[in-house]
Amino acid sequence: MNLPQVEEDADELAARLKREEELKLATFNEEYEKRISALIFIEIELVSFASYFMFCRLFFRSFLHKVETLNGQFFSLPKTALWFEPPIPVRWDEESRIWVDTGFYDMKFNEESLHLSVRTTNFGTL
Repeated sequence: MNLPQVEEDADELAARLKREEELKLATFNEEYEKRISALIFIEIELVSFASYFMFCRLFFRSFLHKVETLNGQFFSLPKTALWFEPPIPVRWDEESRIWVDTGFYDMKFNEESLHLSVRTTNFGTL
C-alpha cells in the first residue's frame, strides 16, 4: 500500500523542514551577530571621535586664551637697512644661552612703513 510510503515522506519532509528551519535560524543568528558587532564598533568609533572632538575643543579654547593674553610688541625697523625678506623676531634664551625664534605669534610686517608687530609670552631681550 501507498500509505506507509506517504508517512515516510511526511517524516522526511518534517525532518527536512526542521533542518531548513535550523539552518535559517543559524544564518539569522550569524548575521545578527555581525550586525551587532558592526554597530558596537561604530558606537565605539563615535565615542572615540566625540572624545577627540572634546579634547580638540578644550585644547583650542586654552590656546585661544593664551593667544589673547600674549604681550604685544611693536618695532619700527631702520629705513637705512635693506630687507630682502620679512624679519624674524628672536629672543635671548638665558638657559641655553642662544637666540631662539620660538614663542612668537601673530607676526605682522608692513614693508612700506617697516613696522613689525608680534605677540609673545616671553619677556626679555628681543
